[in-house]
Amino acid sequence: MTDPFAPPEDVRTGAGASGVAAGWMLAFGALGSAVGSVLVITGVAGHIAVAALPLAALGAVAGLVAHQVEHARALTRTPVVDARGRSVQPLGTWLVAVPLLIGAVSLLALVVVGSVYSQSRGIGAGFLLLSVGLAALFRPLYATSRLRGAIETASRGERAEAELTTLATAWWSPKSVRGQASLNLGLLALRNGDFDRAAQWYAMVQSGRAAGFAATGLALVFVGLERFEEAEGALRDAATSAAGRHVQGELDGVRLLLVLRRDGSADALDLAGRLHPPAPGALYTGALAAALMAAGREVEAMAMMEDGGTDALQASGLGHLLPELAGAIGSRV
Repeated sequence: MTDPFAPPEDVRTGAGASGVAAGWMLAFGALGSAVGSVLVITGVAGHIAVAALPLAALGAVAGLVAHQVEHARALTRTPVVDARGRSVQPLGTWLVAVPLLIGAVSLLALVVVGSVYSQSRGIGAGFLLLSVGLAALFRPLYATSRLRGAIETASRGERAEAELTTLATAWWSPKSVRGQASLNLGLLALRNGDFDRAAQWYAMVQSGRAAGFAATGLALVFVGLERFEEAEGALRDAATSAAGRHVQGELDGVRLLLVLRRDGSADALDLAGRLHPPAPGALYTGALAAALMAAGREVEAMAMMEDGGTDALQASGLGHLLPELAGAIGSRV
């Protein structure tokens, strides 16, 4: 789902090659440890490294090749916005699923081998280290993969609230994934006009760059609830956050709507005359058109909305915040 509060400046393709290669290396290393343990038990080899090291190296190479293949496929996918405000063309789930399956089977084999050959301390230590390494690596990869699937589902207009809620609240979900899931849940609630629910989700994001995006959404929630003083505070938080420059265009739209609702069309038009954003977003354009309408300048407002403004506002899902435009333009908003 595209976040209308933070249009990114660049497009990336999910996880980097080094992270994928590390995952595959650990998984194949676990497989090699299991094979090496069997070789040690049968007396064919004197140490599990005989199989563990070559297979770990093979896994790293296989991971790099798999990443290159999936990177090319990802370039054809619709970008989604991550918690850092970047547009990401996500990599396929199989990049995580394959090494996860190999690693799980290998660790299970190590448990069996360890129970049969429990006098080998090296096998037990290897099992412990590999378990910790795989758990630490695949936890964020698995959560990110599920998040990508949920966002793509929501982008197609299908319901994804249950999956996003799980990712936003589960203990195994990393902080960055919880933040992104909360941002998307806040946006879904905002689009549905459920301001209280949107405020709850945005308020859950308290730190990191995602907090700037959440503060921007929260400011819009407060405008919708006519809690204008709190909206001002949320705008300040967003503007001074680490993501301030990424959300500047959206901040201008929320600020313009706040002034329109609180102070009237004259002050809103005065503010618009001073802002002049280089790339106004859908909310800014809609708020400016609403201010022009209220000031009796319907022809200018209609021209602005017919020049792509209506389609952009409809795509954002925020048209309900500007009811005065619905009467003038029709059901498209």
